[in-house]
Amino acid sequence: MLAAFPSRWALFEGPWKLVVSAFGGSELFDLSVDPNGLLDIRHDHPEIAASLERRLHELLPDAAFTTARFPSLIELPDRRTMEMLRSLGYLR
Repeated sequence: MLAAFPSRWALFEGPWKLVVSAFGGSELFDLSVDPNGLLDIRHDHPEIAASLERRLHELLPDAAFTTARFPSLIELPDRRTMEMLRSLGYLR
């Protein structure tokens, strides 16, 4: 299953959930042991993350990744909003 959000894409395959951000980076979750998708295990399973990323790129047209390749096309939130998102745990 594929899910898309304005700046993120998610691919669900078996127990795995891969989330790719237009801002760069990805996260991998094993929903069989972490059903809420809170623990990023991408670094523990780089081969699975790479395989799912390739699959995601096959499923989506190149245009969907334009913002990922050209981040300057993405309008970033203002400083106050970024600080608020960081305080809520949405950003690191």
